[in-house]
Amino acid sequence: MVVNNVWADKFGLDRKVDSKQVKMPKSWISYFNAESSQIEKISAIAIIKALKEFGGPTKAKLVKEKASEYDCYTQEEREATGDSGYSVLNLHQ
Repeated sequence: MVVNNVWADKFGLDRKVDSKQVKMPKSWISYFNAESSQIEKISAIAIIKALKEFGGPTKAKLVKEKASEYDCYTQEEREATGDSGYSVLNLHQ
């Protein structure tokens, strides 16, 4: 899945972590540097942004719908489905 580089750049998600820079297990560094984890990180930011817009408690479904509208996702990402038939974005949010 392609990650929208504008959001990755804005939040520093496109940088790679070197084990000499941080004290964390190698498995964590591997996860942090993986392409698939970037979409999860961006999804978390989108969800927080959506929650802030609602300004209070609301249904998770509404938050997911709002978060998926942001420009951090491409149309291809919004339409992609996993093996189960569910939206790929739904699996990450």
